[in-house]
Amino acid sequence: RVADLEAAFEITHDVSIDDIVNPEPFPMEDD
Repeated sequence: RVADLEAAFEITHDVSIDDIVNPEPFPMEDD
């Protein structure tokens, strides 16, 4: 179970970084 949770956290973290690095494709938040 720990391994599964770690993998999920890694994916979430990666998405967060991508969202911050590429906020252009997400103008909704810029609203």
